[in-house]
Amino acid sequence: MSKFVVLDWLFGLVNDLDGKLSTGVTLFVNGTVISGDLIPPSDYFKGIAETLETSPSEPGSIEIANIMGKSLRESVEKAANVSDHPDEKDGTEKSDVIYLKNISLWSSSRTVTVTKSFLVLRVDAVDGFFLGKFSTT
Repeated sequence: MSKFVVLDWLFGLVNDLDGKLSTGVTLFVNGTVISGDLIPPSDYFKGIAETLETSPSEPGSIEIANIMGKSLRESVEKAANVSDHPDEKDGTEKSDVIYLKNISLWSSSRTVTVTKSFLVLRVDAVDGFFLGKFSTT
């Protein structure tokens, strides 16, 4: 369990509902603000696989990216029912990482918004958070 019980609970809920719920969250990590949609691991890996399958721009890389995307997708499907981090006390799954999509990053020097982006972040790296996505517009 991380130092943020509400964040743990929210990620557990998003994970348990397996893609039926995605919620905006803004995280503070070592002076950087990261805002995005909290998603379950399955959506993260499916999104990465789709990105690999559809994004190559060089002709020779298309075949390799398709193979990598297909392999990743198959691995995710096989591991879908496997719990990597069972909680010793109650048998429930807990995670050391959280998964985000559609991220925006703010630091003291610049703002970066990345479309079709995915991020995995260690929960213990988070200094603070609030529910909802941060926007400067």
